Amino acid sequence: MGFLDRTSGAPSLTVVFVTLLALSAAAVLVTPTEVRGASASWTFMVYIDGDNNLEPAAVDDFLELSSVGSTADVNIVVQMDRWDGFPKPDDDTLYGDWQDCERFLVTPGMEPYATAAVESIGEVDMASPTVLTDFINWSIASYPADRYALVLWDHGGGWMGLLVDDYSSTVMSVAQLGDALAQASADNGGMKLDLIGFDACLMGAIEVSAEVAGYGEYMVASEVTIPWQGWNYGLLLDALTADPSMTAEMLGAEVVDSYISSYSLPIDPYPQLDVTMSVTNLSRSAPLESAADALATELLADIPGYINYIAGARALAETYDDGLDANMDLYDFAYELSSVIPTPTGVTLTDDVMTALTSAVVYEDHWNRTGGLSTVDAHGLTIYFPAILADYYSVYGDAGTLAFTGATSWDEFLEAYYAYSSSNSAPAIDSFSPAGDTYVDQGDQVTFSVEASDIDGNVLGCYWSVDGQVVGYSDAQSFLLNATDYSSGAHTVAVEVWDGEYSVSHSWTVEVNAAPVADAGGDAQVEVAIPFAFDGSGSYDDREIVNYTWSFEADGSTVTLYGVSPSYTFTVPGVYTVTLNVTDASGLYDLDAVLVRVVIPDIVPPVADAGVDMTVLTGMTVTFDGTGSTDDVGVEDYTWTFIYNGSEVVLTGPAAQFVFWTPGTYAVMLNVSDSYGNYDTDMVIVIVEPQAIPEFGSLLLPVLAVLAIFLFARARRGRDGP
Repeated sequence: MGFLDRTSGAPSLTVVFVTLLALSAAAVLVTPTEVRGASASWTFMVYIDGDNNLEPAAVDDFLELSSVGSTADVNIVVQMDRWDGFPKPDDDTLYGDWQDCERFLVTPGMEPYATAAVESIGEVDMASPTVLTDFINWSIASYPADRYALVLWDHGGGWMGLLVDDYSSTVMSVAQLGDALAQASADNGGMKLDLIGFDACLMGAIEVSAEVAGYGEYMVASEVTIPWQGWNYGLLLDALTADPSMTAEMLGAEVVDSYISSYSLPIDPYPQLDVTMSVTNLSRSAPLESAADALATELLADIPGYINYIAGARALAETYDDGLDANMDLYDFAYELSSVIPTPTGVTLTDDVMTALTSAVVYEDHWNRTGGLSTVDAHGLTIYFPAILADYYSVYGDAGTLAFTGATSWDEFLEAYYAYSSSNSAPAIDSFSPAGDTYVDQGDQVTFSVEASDIDGNVLGCYWSVDGQVVGYSDAQSFLLNATDYSSGAHTVAVEVWDGEYSVSHSWTVEVNAAPVADAGGDAQVEVAIPFAFDGSGSYDDREIVNYTWSFEADGSTVTLYGVSPSYTFTVPGVYTVTLNVTDASGLYDLDAVLVRVVIPDIVPPVADAGVDMTVLTGMTVTFDGTGSTDDVGVEDYTWTFIYNGSEVVLTGPAAQFVFWTPGTYAVMLNVSDSYGNYDTDMVIVIVEPQAIPEFGSLLLPVLAVLAIFLFARARRGRDGP
């Protein structure tokens, strides 16, 4: 397996991991020529291994660092090794073409000449854990700060290692990285680095976070390859020097934001490329490792049963470009597996992985071009899972290779997964219950079940659905239908039994019977001794009402009647509550009630009183007053009639009004009646007399008065002169 160049993502087999032996190089601690006495807010350490074909990119990134440079609050410290100077295509001969390793306190505008270094440590093996430890110790001792960030810059290969030193023909393994950080921590009183960053390909992996978790607070890394231009140090350090009080988590977020923006917008000279970057809280790495281990242990316990679900989830999960797509987004794998694994334990354990990863990865972003490498399902950390055995490197699980595989069953799970092979056959449904279509009353429950088998020993999942909507998925081969949840009529219950690859199904038609709806009709009034017909015809049922029962208390006993519209003759006045019970063939029923008011017939007529006779003048409003009329049950209707100018006038109400303009004597008849049709009449005489002035004379009086005054004034003026 080769490490990926920091280019467009094409693999370069520069080093083969399984053939490498880590070489330790003795590094001599040199007293720095410049030591800061005062403590800064941050010391930003960049370990640049340019002793390979990335030398030109190393020089470019040094210039990015110096485009900002150190301040009183931020120390930017670099250890940089360059290539040997032989004529190679990627050899950068600029800035003196020095070939050994130099240490710099990067200042604004500095160029990477050897003469600008604070010290030279000669040719070293940048892949040596000792050399890395020495750089960390030197930086902490020489440039003390409140917080420390370490950036490892070079080729990266995920769990297979990083930092390719061509001069020494070595690569640092992830275990050796852990050793270097452990020694630096021990040398500095157990201190943890605040941030460990990887400007190297594929280092955003659970295997890497597990290795460095004990020696740092936060890790920043990418799940995919890092482009040639790497991090945008200018943008990042502008932010840090502007706000040196930022925490490690905040600095990690700045790395993510500046990096993703550089390649997505893009920011010149960065090209648009497919990128990811995340910040992991390393204190939460252990719970994530435990969750991954628990899931691996469960899958390992029944590889034949789970094999198809694992393969399906592996095929759907997002994988990244290490040449074999062997690095798989851990969260996405757990998500895809959780959606298909049928056992409750499996669902719980996949959910635990997603929860733990979401907690550990505190900040993440990604972007990809249309048609580029998909990063839409990136969540911050990958895990090693090649698709086939031929792509699996067994050294992954060897003792001492990784802390992660030493502490978990993930490598054992992978090996068992690859070792198992079968020609899968579809499952079978051996029996089912009910034996045929069925009928159920609304409110009742019915259990549907199958007995299914699989000759391959696969764990079987059952998708239960009602009317095409999935209502449950698990390994349970039975389903309880609560008919209360469904309307009356025909419904389809179906089960699809799945082994992770093939499926078989069965379905039933179930008729849901709803209770009838009773309608006893509207409230009514009836006279004693008059037959009354009840009306239940408004009742209805989805099938058939087989019984109508009416019941009420009357004459001191319970009366029960049957039928849609039975009759009954009440003999005692009062208000009766009559209950209708309608029942269908299944015994489901409904109730409704009607109030029947029984009254004694009224034969006593009312007494009409039309009031006293009246004499009025024409044009006056006459009010007729019949309020003196009486009845034992109440007057219901008042009607006044008389002849006026040859036509009949009809007025209604106890106090009707009318204006007479024609003089004369008028006989006005009042007719009062009650609700039983009993009535009585009375007459009032209205004499209408003409007014002294004709009907419109009152309008002429003001005019005549004004005219008289005018004539009088005119006559007086004639006598007295002008």
